[in-house]
Order: sequence, then structure tokens, then C-alpha cells
Amino acid sequence: VEFNRLARTTLLGVVAGVVITFFIICFAFAADTSYYIPETFEERYKIPVLATFVGNEISEWEKSAMKLKLDKVKGPSGVITIADAVVGNANEKVAEVCTALLGEESVAKVYSPGEIPDSADELAKAETVILLVEASAHNSGVTERTLEFLKFVEVDVKGVILYNADRFIYNAYIWPGTVKKKICKRKEQ
Repeated sequence: VEFNRLARTTLLGVVAGVVITFFIICFAFAADTSYYIPETFEERYKIPVLATFVGNEISEWEKSAMKLKLDKVKGPSGVITIADAVVGNANEKVAEVCTALLGEESVAKVYSPGEIPDSADELAKAETVILLVEASAHNSGVTERTLEFLKFVEVDVKGVILYNADRFIYNAYIWPGTVKKKICKRKEQ
């Protein structure tokens, strides 16, 4: 009789643990506001994603697509101003890529997050402002506050460049069939 009670209590504890863990994982998934793919950002803020850096690298295909998109959003003077939404180290890399694609005279300045409030007047005068946002980071609150501030000072953000995107998630977004094949090959080995 004692063994049945112990087994039943243990089984009940295991089932309760699994159910609680399931709800914690579901809550964590529902509460995650990170941007893993460009589509998520575009749907949430209605601002186009011009390019996505996987890590701090950008593919040749992505570079050519970025050049076409940047050419469409830049104003008559062709000068682009870049503002970083969150503290990150990608602004140098992104500015380097933009400068290489568009020419040195096309990138006016790269503002770091701390410079955005102090530079509101300069940003408001810029005809094309692009925002840098770190992908796969829990920074949606900072990004939203930055976008609200820029909207308040009447800065029109023409597009976003996502950086530090997760390679596996981004590849699954771009080439869903190839990632599935790689997973199946790994399981076979």
C-alpha cells in the first residue's frame, strides 16, 4: 500500500512539473518581442527593412538588394543619415557598407543612441533617416521609444537595417526548404 501511494505521488509530481514547464515555455514564447526576421519588424512598425546583417556580415545578394532599396528611399540630394536605435557596435560596419555601396558623399552621419535626443534638430533636417536595429535581441521597448521620439520631433524614418540576425533563423526564413534538408541530414548522421 505504501509503494502505490509513493508511485502515485511521484507520477502526479512529474505530470504537474511537465504541465507547469509547458505553460512557462508558452508564456515565454508569447512574451518574446524580439525581431528575428524582417517581416516581423515590418508588420509591427510599418517601416521597410532595407537589409539584414547576419551577425555583422552581409551577403553579396543582400548588398545588391540593399543598394536597390537605398536608392529608392533616398531623397533628391541622395544623402542618407543613419541612427542607431540601441547601443551596439554595428553602426561602424553598417556605415562602412552603406558608404561602399552609395559612395562617401552619400552617408552624412551615423548617430549613436546617446546622440539621438541631442541631435533631434539635425535629424529633423535630414531628408532620409535610416534606423539600425539589433535583431534577435530583447530591445523592442528601446526601439519603440526611439521611433516615438523620432516621430515626435517629426523625423520620417524611411527604413531599417537589422543587424546581428541569427544565421539559422534567417536562413530558415530565406530558404525554408534547405534548412529542413540540413536538419534531416544531421539526424541521419
